[in-house]
Amino acid sequence: MKALRQISIFALGLTLVGPTVRAQDIKLAPDGEPLPFTFSPGAQTRNEPSAIALIGNGLYLVADDDVPSLGIFNAQRRLLNCISLQQALPKANPCKKQGPDEDVKWEAMAKDDDYFYVIGAHNVRPREGREKLKSRSRMFRFKLKNASDPLEIDVARELNKEFDLKDSLTQLGLYDSRNPDTSKVKIEGLAVRKNAAGQTELIFGLREPLCERCQPKNVVEIYSATPDPKNNGPLEALQLKPLFTFAAQHPANNNWPFHLSSIEYVPSWRGFLVMTSTEDDNNKFFGNKLWFFSDTEIAAKFKGVKSIEELEPLQPNYYSREFENDTGKQQKAEGLTVVAECDLGLNEKLIKVAIVFDNDGPPGGKMQFVQLSKPPK
Repeated sequence: MKALRQISIFALGLTLVGPTVRAQDIKLAPDGEPLPFTFSPGAQTRNEPSAIALIGNGLYLVADDDVPSLGIFNAQRRLLNCISLQQALPKANPCKKQGPDEDVKWEAMAKDDDYFYVIGAHNVRPREGREKLKSRSRMFRFKLKNASDPLEIDVARELNKEFDLKDSLTQLGLYDSRNPDTSKVKIEGLAVRKNAAGQTELIFGLREPLCERCQPKNVVEIYSATPDPKNNGPLEALQLKPLFTFAAQHPANNNWPFHLSSIEYVPSWRGFLVMTSTEDDNNKFFGNKLWFFSDTEIAAKFKGVKSIEELEPLQPNYYSREFENDTGKQQKAEGLTVVAECDLGLNEKLIKVAIVFDNDGPPGGKMQFVQLSKPPK
């Protein structure tokens, strides 16, 4: 944090006073190019990162949608250790793909004080079967022990808790555990916000499906759920409620709108930072983009709404240019986490985020630090 506060706002090219604000005024100041992760001999040689959360002390928790364990990385993007939520890993080679949770496909993470949340995709490809769908339909809350020591860090298993979304998703017509081929949901966004009573509110962003029941069609769906603070059991069913929707149409391709890849609540901005990325059925990439939606705008639209179809899609307060979309270096942004915040005065807050990119080809996943600013209120 101190290092960020010493950054010159002029070096970042930020303008504190200027002409009328345009909607697309989330400014990105990358701290270098996205760089690949590095691994120790004998560990995996590449990864496909799907989500990231800040642990602290320069350490990051990174989920991989092809590996059941979660990786502990430093700011230099080096793998230091791995942890598993469902089993104790061998000290000799903790990062090896193995164990009863091999079919898990982690897609999103969030942090709430000392707790972390991680959720699976809740989706399988056609004909992959019920057992794989069951493995991917998991959500956990957990704490870390020895969090300051990357070599000793592990899950405090006695504090683990699982949450169940399957009944609620079934009621919404998005999930059918008996027929995996008809389960259309794909969860890729997970965030935490404190409500007016100080309770934890969990936010879920769907990458798929885009809402065909809504007007206009094909909007991104965002839901919320509030865990019961009195429920101390190992399993709790959550009830999803509609929070907001937005249309993320790609200007260059009407057939392939932007799809949600991550969502993060930013307290100092009083709203949600949503990241989108898009590729078609042939894996052709159409770019990444950031969108910001304020608490005030969401609350104004939400009053009295009981179903997602009733919500009027929000227009973003601000959005960014497309990024990492230049020919020859296209990279799909999958996860982001806020690393630090800085008060620039005049009611403007600069935040630093870490973004992970999932690249299907070599060298695999990458990570980049980016400073973001938006206009004053």
